[in-house]
Amino acid sequence: MIFKTAISHLHLPVVISCLVLLVACDDSDSSKSKLEEQKPKSPSITQKNAHDSDASSDKPKGFAELTKGLAALQAHEAQEPKAIEILKDAVKISPKQTAEWLVTLPPGLKKDACIETAFKLWASESPTDAAQFAKNHLKGVDYRLALASVIEGAADTSPKDAAALLAGESEPLMRGALIDSLITGAIDDNAAFLADWTSALPPGNDRDRAIGSLVNEWSTRQPVECEKWLTRVLSPEEKAEHGVTLITNWASIDPREARAWIDGQTDPELKNSASIALVESWAFVDPAGASQWAAKLQDPVMKKSALETIAAAWIVNDPNGAIEWASKLPDTGQQQSTLTAGFERLAGESQAALIYWIEKNPGHPAQIFAKNVLSEQ
Repeated sequence: MIFKTAISHLHLPVVISCLVLLVACDDSDSSKSKLEEQKPKSPSITQKNAHDSDASSDKPKGFAELTKGLAALQAHEAQEPKAIEILKDAVKISPKQTAEWLVTLPPGLKKDACIETAFKLWASESPTDAAQFAKNHLKGVDYRLALASVIEGAADTSPKDAAALLAGESEPLMRGALIDSLITGAIDDNAAFLADWTSALPPGNDRDRAIGSLVNEWSTRQPVECEKWLTRVLSPEEKAEHGVTLITNWASIDPREARAWIDGQTDPELKNSASIALVESWAFVDPAGASQWAAKLQDPVMKKSALETIAAAWIVNDPNGAIEWASKLPDTGQQQSTLTAGFERLAGESQAALIYWIEKNPGHPAQIFAKNVLSEQ
């Protein structure tokens, strides 16, 4: 426990330097290496390693260069990202002993970052060993973070193995986080596996979580492929629930393609909810195009919602452009509701921005709506 207390007050590079010395230690005289000659070991660290029955039997080589790099970083007060790079090198040489060191760190963001980095990298080579270590040596938040990192790290190269690691966890919140990690890790190179795996899940919490996570990740990368799977596999209820996510992400990539998909939908609930999602994303990248499409909507309720949504999105990036557009809407009722929605969003983002617009545009016809919103703040 002396070792743990001692390192809790050190900066991350110094702590890793201690790790380097620790893993080079051995309780026999024959284990002394060139590392000893370059930098003397701390007696407390040597004693800790000699009496720790759980210490790894690995005999890593090549830590001398790491020590030199750490010494140089310490001299220049290295920032955490640089130390993380050194940690990666340590994991590549001896993942188990690196993990044993992580157990001793005090709670905090630095420990979280180290756990995430180390276990993700370890899992890319040996996910079972990494997961078993986490189960045997960690608990609480540390265990959850480590196992999620293991699954994410393994998912890129072996998504089937990563999915199998879910089997031992039954707590719903934990399973949900692990499902997210599986999908995040596998989506770039193994989307087809994820689609098949998710499709095979029975109705329930796991399926709902997997669908939501998969649609969210996949639609930001390959919205067309995601749409094909969503249309082919999901139930009408699932399609209506997750179609909004699909359209929101799709519209930010190719709004006209997303609009064409909406135009072909027959389910009124899906069409309405997806249309609002469409114009909100569309208005951020092409507000003029979104407003032209919304102006042609036949349903008056849908049209009102779409115009207000466009104004609220448009005004964040271009207040003058959004207000000029809304002020020219042919229907006075639409003008009022759309301008009000825009000014409310502007005030929500920055009341100072709303005041600034009022002061700079004293004779503007929209002043009345801007001042009404300001008076309600």
